[in-house]
Amino acid sequence: LDSEFVLTMAFFFGLVCASIWIVYQRVAKWTIGAIVGLVVAAALAYWIVSLSPAETPATPVAFFLAGALAICAMILPGISGSFILLIIGKYAQVLSAVNNREIVTLAIFVIGIAVGITLFSRVLSWLFDHYYNATIASLMGFMIGSLAKIWPWKETITTRIDSHGIEEPLYQINIAPNESILLALALAILGAAIILILNRFQLEEA
Repeated sequence: LDSEFVLTMAFFFGLVCASIWIVYQRVAKWTIGAIVGLVVAAALAYWIVSLSPAETPATPVAFFLAGALAICAMILPGISGSFILLIIGKYAQVLSAVNNREIVTLAIFVIGIAVGITLFSRVLSWLFDHYYNATIASLMGFMIGSLAKIWPWKETITTRIDSHGIEEPLYQINIAPNESILLALALAILGAAIILILNRFQLEEA
């Protein structure tokens, strides 16, 4: 992720763009509630991902919440757990915990997963039963607003030193494409194609 940031983010960007299209197709009717949900969710997501990542430190509570949120994403159509981890600034931290075999940290993360799937599945089921279109549209809005987080080309404004003594970006802004444009575009298309093909297989099996 650190060595090929632009290319990695381009791949994820393609994944999410294709996922947005899939979620859009699930909206049965664009009611006022669905439109409001889309706009509000997009604005809220954009605001959240624009915040400094300093608000998601590598603490036990943060890893617990990250696990809960990541598994919630797995329940939703078109969203992956890794996408959520990227948004909240935990993707690299979780990978580091896996690579360094940080058992306690990973255990807390797994506990968060267990709690998240138990609680969120019930809430989501109720929302789908009572407010299906608004819920799906809000999900789509959340994904659209979150694209700002995974835009491949960024400029680092400030940095910080993490708990392992490694310098990492603290605050970044999005900039116009300035490197690896063709390869990044190819990877974005590849990411989108993977999602669309997998979705096609799922529809055929259903």
